[in-house]
Amino acid sequence: MPLPPSIHHPDPGIDALLRKVIGILPQLRKALEAGYIPPDGGAMPGDQQDALFQIVQRLCEEEHFFHAAPLALLLAVQHPKDKRYSFSAGRAFQRLAAFDVAVVFYEMCLQQHKEPVVVYRLGECLAGLGKTDEAVLLFDAAFDLSIGADQYRSLQDAAEQAIARVRPTNPST
Repeated sequence: MPLPPSIHHPDPGIDALLRKVIGILPQLRKALEAGYIPPDGGAMPGDQQDALFQIVQRLCEEEHFFHAAPLALLLAVQHPKDKRYSFSAGRAFQRLAAFDVAVVFYEMCLQQHKEPVVVYRLGECLAGLGKTDEAVLLFDAAFDLSIGADQYRSLQDAAEQAIARVRPTNPST
């Protein structure tokens, strides 16, 4: 299956992987619509998922979110109980401004564990969708979840700044 030029990746291995994933996404969609639920251990062998996850992380670190998104999507859908994969998919789609898609993956993460970073990212996506009241609630929750944890001090600051940024300047009374 030929990839559109915008999806082509210069690394031949990643390019081949993108071709493979993009080729199976329509089949995966049909399977999910028909009620397919991946097995508890996931649908991909552990060594393959680890290798694919490393590629996704590298692409995200290099800010190649367009290339990371379909790979992260495959991991998240085939291994819905692994929050690392859901978070990576959410991150990639958020950075592509596909906030509605990112919301789904961040919500999947929150089903596993309520982490301040995920709550904050979900708030960013809702703000991006124009749902400012819901976003403010999530920024508040991210702040509250991070109280007392020094590693989240910058997240607390970011949450306060986000609230100030998205809250209407003239709230209606």
